[in-house]
Amino acid sequence: MAIAIIQTAFLGDTALSMLFAVQVRRTFPDEPIVFVCRPDAAPLARANPAIEETIIYDKRKQDRGMTGIVRMAHLLRQRNVEHVFCLQRSIRTSLVALLSGARSRIGFATATGAWILTHRVHYAHDRHEIERNALLLDAMGVQAPPVELPLALTLSPEQ
Repeated sequence: MAIAIIQTAFLGDTALSMLFAVQVRRTFPDEPIVFVCRPDAAPLARANPAIEETIIYDKRKQDRGMTGIVRMAHLLRQRNVEHVFCLQRSIRTSLVALLSGARSRIGFATATGAWILTHRVHYAHDRHEIERNALLLDAMGVQAPPVELPLALTLSPEQ
């Protein structure tokens, strides 16, 4: 079984979610982690040793609309994703999680598709994004390990 993290917002949001990927890795050390992101964020995700696989979701071009949602869900289903963390609060992300067949779909109560999620977390506006993301692990009944800085990245010579 695998764990998916979906973050298809801007590059800065993806950068912050890299720390969450490390927390997920430390919480579930034996589970493969699949990270779904926009094309511009893929090199960052690929540099994170906590992530086994990066799937590009080009939601503005080739993956836009329902066709893209179904394609992403199919890719996650192929990887036997059991848990999906929806960092992005769009209906698109919630639908991908639902159609992936994942047993657990964890996201924020403020998500457009929150009703699709199995675990909803209060979106604490008074907390930093890194702390908010960590609350998603709490929703699964596990305490998020502390964030470790600096973030270790494995860069290729081209990067």
